[in-house]
Amino acid sequence: IYDKNIQVINISKLNSSLIRLIKSKLLRKLNMKTVIKEYEVVKSLSNLIVGGNIYRKSDIGDIYVEIDNGNFGVCNIAHQTPKERKKYRVGEYYHFYVNKVNPSYELMRNEVSLSRTSKNLVSGLLQKELMSMDIEDISIVCKRRIVGVLSEVIASKRLPKECISAVSKELKEKIVVRF
Repeated sequence: IYDKNIQVINISKLNSSLIRLIKSKLLRKLNMKTVIKEYEVVKSLSNLIVGGNIYRKSDIGDIYVEIDNGNFGVCNIAHQTPKERKKYRVGEYYHFYVNKVNPSYELMRNEVSLSRTSKNLVSGLLQKELMSMDIEDISIVCKRRIVGVLSEVIASKRLPKECISAVSKELKEKIVVRF
């Protein structure tokens, strides 16, 4: 469709500051489209357990994680267990629960909010361990969690000790399972 009101301007007649402004506006719009497109993929991570390596720590204690699937997330200090706060090291691998995924147009990326304190992390890690043992017909719910101390879990069947001890070791807390 041709619009008679649109004029073609020779770029050589524009000053350099105006060209930089046009380029930055176009780049911003392009980046927004990329964030929106990536959000459609990343939002599927919500309410899942993900693993990743810590690649940066902030001065206030937040940790930045490179998630296994190539995305990046942030675990704020409020979502870290008191025993682990300030003890994370760059390069270490941990599992996290994905609280939410929000597109951030100011930062031009998707913000993946991670947690190490969620009750869902306990039940999700137990399910992951069971799946690695080819056991899939057990339902697990974490009823109560005192972060860094104790988690009370209800399962539909007896869980293998190896599964419970592996999750207990990762979370550095006692796990009591009732079935």
